[in-house]
Amino acid sequence: MVDRFFEMTLTVPSGTVAVGGYSPVPEELSAVHARDTDGRALIPGTALRGALRGALEAAVRADGERRACRGGDGIDPRDQPRGGSDEEPEKPRKCTLDRGHACLPCRLFGSHDSLTALAADGAPAPRPFGALVLSDALEVEDDALEVEGPEPRPWTVTHGVGIDRGKRSAVEGLLFSRLTPAPGRGLAFVAEGRLTEYSDEFKGALEAAAHLTRHIGGGTSRGLGRIDITLSWKAAPPVDGLPPVEGDRRVVVTLKRPACIGVPVNQENVRRTRVDIPGSTLRGAVGWAIAERLKAAGVARGADDAFEALVAEREGDGGGAIFDFLYPCDGMPPDGITGPWPITRRRCKRDDEHPHTDVLFDRLALRLAEPDDVGRVVDTLAKRARCAACDGPLEPVTTYRGQRRELRTRLVTRVQMDGRRRSARDGMLFSNEVIEAGTRYVGAIREIPAGGGGRLAEGLAAPLSLGRGRSRSWGQIAVEVEDMKPPSPLSARREAFMTALRSHRDAFDARFTVPAERLLTLTLTSPLMLTGDEADVKCVEKAVGGEVRLSVRRFGVEGGWDLRNKHATPWTRSVRAGAVYVIEIGDDWSAVAEKVADIERGGVGQGRCRGFGRVFAFDPALSHPERQAVSRSSRKEDPRGPQNRALVQAAEEVMAKAFGDRDMRGRLSKSQMSQLIGVCQEAACHDEVANYLRYQAGRRDGSWTTAMASAVIDGIEALFEQQSVPDDADAARMKRWRLYATYLARAFTWHAKVSDNRRSR
Repeated sequence: MVDRFFEMTLTVPSGTVAVGGYSPVPEELSAVHARDTDGRALIPGTALRGALRGALEAAVRADGERRACRGGDGIDPRDQPRGGSDEEPEKPRKCTLDRGHACLPCRLFGSHDSLTALAADGAPAPRPFGALVLSDALEVEDDALEVEGPEPRPWTVTHGVGIDRGKRSAVEGLLFSRLTPAPGRGLAFVAEGRLTEYSDEFKGALEAAAHLTRHIGGGTSRGLGRIDITLSWKAAPPVDGLPPVEGDRRVVVTLKRPACIGVPVNQENVRRTRVDIPGSTLRGAVGWAIAERLKAAGVARGADDAFEALVAEREGDGGGAIFDFLYPCDGMPPDGITGPWPITRRRCKRDDEHPHTDVLFDRLALRLAEPDDVGRVVDTLAKRARCAACDGPLEPVTTYRGQRRELRTRLVTRVQMDGRRRSARDGMLFSNEVIEAGTRYVGAIREIPAGGGGRLAEGLAAPLSLGRGRSRSWGQIAVEVEDMKPPSPLSARREAFMTALRSHRDAFDARFTVPAERLLTLTLTSPLMLTGDEADVKCVEKAVGGEVRLSVRRFGVEGGWDLRNKHATPWTRSVRAGAVYVIEIGDDWSAVAEKVADIERGGVGQGRCRGFGRVFAFDPALSHPERQAVSRSSRKEDPRGPQNRALVQAAEEVMAKAFGDRDMRGRLSKSQMSQLIGVCQEAACHDEVANYLRYQAGRRDGSWTTAMASAVIDGIEALFEQQSVPDDADAARMKRWRLYATYLARAFTWHAKVSDNRRSR
């Protein structure tokens, strides 16, 4: 296997970098350099790809023998009208500049969706993906920093102002503040990447682009963004000689990079992510990875029997492996079943630690009660529609089984640049919602065909990416394969259901028209795909052979992308996971038990090889919802919560006191708050900030009074003592100072607004 993997190191020889449009900007700042959720600086992969592409395009055009478009627009800028011409610039088109084919930069970096040509039927043609996969460049510790521990490099606020050259004075409203990594020796970033289609031409082009790229981001005229890039090639991770994956296996997937899993219907320029990962997504990624290996080995498409057996469509007996849906799960539930809770499940709005309840049996009581007993059932339900612990209101449970922490997502907004005009392309501002790296998912791969286990092991060990943004290394995952614990026996679950239903019937003091022995419950643990005008109830009845007496469900749509045939799959109606069906079956349970076990294993409806239509009979979450609840106390709470809350409260107290005492506040303004934030970003210890405040209080301009400076210092020193932060823990103290200064600025803005409103009255 060729060495198609590489590591790209970016060093900043002087100054710092400023790449905006990635991280949210606080109100008191004008711009913020890109950073991750832990506050560590990074360079977005899109910005890095843009800088590399610009350098390569210039080099190709300078050669004189070859042509290159600008930014994937399909137009050689040398053919564009020069400045002052009345001729309209050409519209972007598919690139054919290299002897009728895409130019070298387009083949290496790809092109944007909107620049792809249309097929004959007017539908979008398959997009020409680039060969380069490149991740965000993350800040790394450098020996020159001489920093102990995992603390990131400090940040600094730089201030600037727009100048009116005619008036030789500042322009009104153009005072700006930019937050960037502190300049100095040792500022470095590392990105990882690979070439999906290796060739000497691509390798040489990437090395040349890395050598020629000298700037990135904004502020180049002010000395920002100066970089040196070093490229080092690495061997591919070994995937040969792995033991085959056989039988039914549990799959644990951890996101190594942020992921955006495509939804069937998107807004125009906002791409949301779905929270679960369809089995088709993992199936496609594994199949793509195996196909790449086979192609590199010279194996013709369709010639490898083991691979074809593994990915064969399976709607009946035989066929390929079943890839179940993957769901967020950071702690396995008691019954080992992952997925959404039944949609009949309820929790207390006031306190999540109160026992959960389920309303399925209440609905069954209304549906099955004898006509003479319906009034008594309604009266009883009116008393049961509140939390049993506090009599508070109830709400549906929207989390997943085994999910203890809230799923972390964020919105990433980027813009495509027009290289000719050096400005953003019109209509090319777009946002992607991504799931944060580190999120853990659990699913299963079942019914692995004989001979396909070896190919599956190779695919799972290869570099895998899920969802959108593959070229930016989004969706990279680490996969672990574990033994799968079988669920509790079907007979035991049925007995628990009948006992719970009889208990509810007795509580209502009502008679049911159907005995508990003749009822079967099925809970969807993945969406149920429907075809044509098929009704979901008929689909379930056909699979089981009974009559649906109660269905509690919600509808949606499913869609996706066929990687093998390179086209979008049509939208399909679906029933969302978590739906519950109650079916009346015959008196002979033994005649039905085998069929129920079969549909638990194989599912119902369409798309079963992709994980759709999974069902779970006699779900314990319905019979004993209180045992399945995950209390808040068992969740992994963010340790920063109490610390930050105390800092907010301290800042609010200081500002409330200041705005209650005019002499104490003096002539303090928002600019002083911004300056304090900047000092905290640059300072290395608490004494440095305290020294700055005392200096300001000693000046004669009255911006900081002695009382105000002392109140700010005393407020945080009290927290240091309360939280037992040692005097020599400079990093921990400065972390708190930076937050404290931000909270002070926000509290100042609020109190100043309230004060202005009072004066205006």
